[in-house]
This record gives sequence, structure tokens and C-alpha cells, in this order.
Amino acid sequence: MAPTKCCSRRAGCRPSSSIARDSWPPPLIGIAGPLIGLPHVFCTVLPTLIPMRRYPQPHAPHRLARIDGFTLLEVLITLAVAAILLGIAVPSYRSMVQRNSIAANVNDLIGDLNYARSEAVTRGQQAYVCNSANGSTCLTDGDWSQGWIVYVANDPGVTDPVGSNRRILRVYRGTGSGFSIQANQKDPVAFSSGGFALTSARSFHATGSDTGQMTTVKLSATGRTETEHTSADS
Repeated sequence: MAPTKCCSRRAGCRPSSSIARDSWPPPLIGIAGPLIGLPHVFCTVLPTLIPMRRYPQPHAPHRLARIDGFTLLEVLITLAVAAILLGIAVPSYRSMVQRNSIAANVNDLIGDLNYARSEAVTRGQQAYVCNSANGSTCLTDGDWSQGWIVYVANDPGVTDPVGSNRRILRVYRGTGSGFSIQANQKDPVAFSSGGFALTSARSFHATGSDTGQMTTVKLSATGRTETEHTSADS
């Protein structure tokens, strides 16, 4: 076979027929050249023209539901703080309640003393107030915590009536537990028809078991009352 002659497109020559026959199929370099840019077309252009199927992403593993609440340490701290506050507040609260109760009992005593004085003036005869536990007879001690009574004599001419000769006008049933009212004298309080106290000056001391305060009620010879607040230890 005759030697072949090199031919190139740059030289402007065409391959001979023998080269075409002997090298069939022809080289693909010239044919595949335009296809070199196809990967770029497939990667950039075609996705915008042809909708691609999107597969769903795999689900994340399920997480445990979060439960709001308190930890054991938080509960213990809360209980400790509450116990401290209760330890401070309860004694103060009890003391306040007793002070209010003492004030109420003292006001009742003053009210009954003024009532007896008013009845003595209105009726024109002596009126009496004494400590009593049963609401009918007088006690012989100075403890007024169990209650007291206001009474007059059925016969205006009788002084210091006893038994059936008494007419009970008012009964006070007692101050209750935790309170004490002590008088400095044991005999009944008597008011004249003019509103004066027939007995010597009286004083009543009201105290509570959970408070250090004492309220003193003083009855003067003119029949007027006044109160004084002092310490129970004084």
C-alpha cells in the first residue's frame, strides 16, 4: 500500500479516499467537539426547563415531648422559704389577733361600766357591776375573765341587793380562753344615783397569753373611765 499523505484542516487539504476507507469510522474528535459543552447545558440549563422530581427528606427521629415542671431542688427550696415565712408570720398574726380581742373585751367592759352608771342616773338608784361565772351571782375574787353582770335592786331603798332582790340588766359571758382580766378589788362596783363611783378607785388589767401588752382600765371616783396601754412585764 502506498504511503499516506498527512492532511490537516489547517493545511486546507482533504483526506484521500484511501484514508477514508482505511480509517472508517472516521475519528470522533471533530464530531464530539461540539458536545464538550453539553455537560454544562445539562447541569445549568435543563434543570430550569424540565421540572425535576424532589424526593422528600427523611424525617428526623421523634423527640420526647418536653414536660414543664419543678425539679426536686426547686421544691425543697420553696418549702424551706415557706417554712421560714410561716415561722415569722404566725406568731405575729396570733399576737395581732389577741391584741384585737383584748381591745374588744376591754371595750365591752367599759361599755358595761358606762351602762351601769347611766342606769343609776336614769333610775335614780344605785346600780352595780360584779364579776360572775353563771350570770346570776357574784364571785368573791378579782378575776373578771369569766364574765360579769350589771344589776340593780328591785327595791330602790335597798343597797347591795342579793338573791331574788336583784334585777339583772345585762350579762357578759366571758372573755374566752387566752385572756385575763384582773381587778384590784373583789367587791362589786357601785354607782350612785348621781353617777359617781361609791367604791374607791378601781383598775382592771387585761392581758393575753401570746402578747406582752397589757391594757389597764381605770375607774375614777367621778365614774369616768380611761385606758392605758403598758407592757405586761412592767
